[in-house]
Amino acid sequence: MLPFADLFPNLLPTVIVALGALLSLALEPILSIANKHRILPWVAFAFLVGSAISTMLIQPGVAYNILAMDPTRSMLILVLLVCGALGIAGLATQLPRTDFRGGEPYALMLLSLTGVMLMVQSVDLLALFVGMELSAIPIYALVGLHRQSTNANEGLFKYFITGSLFSAVFLYGAALWYGSTGSTSMSAEVVNGREALHLLGFAFVVFALLFKAGAAPLHFWVADTYTGASIPVTGFMSTTVKIGAFAGLGAFWLQVAAPSHFLDLGLPIQITGSLPLLSLWIFVAIGLASIVVGAFSGLGQTKARRLMAFSAVANAGYLVLALLIPGTSGASIGLSPLWFYLIAYALSSAIVLAGLSALAGTDEDDDSLGMLRGLGRQQPFLSAAITLGLISLAGLPPAAGFLAKFGILAGLFSTGLVKTAAVALLLAVVSFAYYFKIVVAIWQAPTKDIQPRSFPPILGVTLVIGVFALVAISLMPSLVGR
Repeated sequence: MLPFADLFPNLLPTVIVALGALLSLALEPILSIANKHRILPWVAFAFLVGSAISTMLIQPGVAYNILAMDPTRSMLILVLLVCGALGIAGLATQLPRTDFRGGEPYALMLLSLTGVMLMVQSVDLLALFVGMELSAIPIYALVGLHRQSTNANEGLFKYFITGSLFSAVFLYGAALWYGSTGSTSMSAEVVNGREALHLLGFAFVVFALLFKAGAAPLHFWVADTYTGASIPVTGFMSTTVKIGAFAGLGAFWLQVAAPSHFLDLGLPIQITGSLPLLSLWIFVAIGLASIVVGAFSGLGQTKARRLMAFSAVANAGYLVLALLIPGTSGASIGLSPLWFYLIAYALSSAIVLAGLSALAGTDEDDDSLGMLRGLGRQQPFLSAAITLGLISLAGLPPAAGFLAKFGILAGLFSTGLVKTAAVALLLAVVSFAYYFKIVVAIWQAPTKDIQPRSFPPILGVTLVIGVFALVAISLMPSLVGR
């Protein structure tokens, strides 16, 4: 059971990132255009390092039953900071190439990261909503960064409209939850006679979080938004937002459905009638639908961002299935496979898209597989990092992605969901094809002369950190925890 914690130490990592965003905003008007893309990324990186140090020093605890910190949340926040650093480095690579004159994107990315960190720590629905909105609003601006781009405007419009809709869905679910329990705490007990209201509130909240995660059938915004955004923003969205959504969803699911759980919050847990059994088949359907859509839709793609968008949908499916491990109705639910898969996916995807932001040229045209052809021979370090990330995403041994997929499939088999596990395994094989389309394109012999493309030192530093973290959890999975 976690002890009571004061609010300030619990919030310190998040506060440091928020201060970095504010300082970046304050410095932006007084720096020259060139220095904005030289100095602001390192300012942001310094605050991310400070946040990481504070995260490792904070003791586990629950602050006012609103925010919690435990070893699992600490690890998720550290991964968020690595993904955020890769996103910042990607911006520092792409923005000068597109002659972007402002430095606001660095502050916007830090503000969005602040919101996701709040989502990870939340054990209260209102705190989770505040984190969701704080993460989403800066991303709307980041998606529409290049206002002259038709793709960016279309992606922004779709994401803003659907994001606003599902924010309302979440709030309505939270209101129903409050009406059935008298509290917005995830651990609140249902009042006798209000079980139906409780179930409906649970369903609304879960579907809003599944939208944020990009799971089918709520994935309709993913491909166009990821394609419209710049490559670093796509990498940031596909990793940090997914971590926040599944951290909130995992905590909420455990509080409602499981008598014992992996996240040791020290809070009471309410079991609601047939909720676990009902949710079992809903999550199976959503998980398999996401994997099917992601696996087969990705096969025909020719642009790296769009391909990675459907990869995000497919991986959301595996993460949804991980919610069912190891038990079903009334059994203990341990989410260790979920957290390991989430961390492995986030690191792999962030590395791939940060590397692609350096290999590609302008955002609109140069992430096609044809334009990437032969760049591996010019930039072997970047291409090796991308290849490692893609191998992990494909689930090939001995990469972390293989261990993550194996953990989920083995858990499904042990649970008795043999057919579900078999279908998920077959679809994982299908996804190999489109991951290796990028690998083959990068390492093929070039068909034309390639213009040299340099990248800033911060990208090299953050890629080394990301690769080191991915290799470390591949060799020592115990680093992620139980």
